Amino acid sequence: MRETEIRSALFAMKTEDRAKAITRAVDDGDDETLGAVLRGPVLLTGLGPAQREAIRHQWRVKRHPEEVARVARLRGALGDLDRAASLFTSFTLGLVDNEELKRAEQAEAAALAARVQVA
Repeated sequence: MRETEIRSALFAMKTEDRAKAITRAVDDGDDETLGAVLRGPVLLTGLGPAQREAIRHQWRVKRHPEEVARVARLRGALGDLDRAASLFTSFTLGLVDNEELKRAEQAEAAALAARVQVA
């Protein structure tokens, strides 16, 4: 019930006052206020979806800085891995002359066919 009252109070505030109240809640660790903001429908808080996601990010950084940093490092590592895989694939494909490979495969198939006919 208190979350409804908190959302009503935030909705009634001017944009600047609402922003200050929410920033203060993040800084003070006021999970009750932040829960009302983050769990309730956006329409009832006076915030837009992008604003709410920005608040959620601020809360994560404030409450869980190590985890946020770890996620950023892991995302960076995945990007590095994707680039390395792409470079490796390009490199290995460059080692093989496709036309030469096709001729070798055809020669192998012809030799196998000749052996089958001899036997």
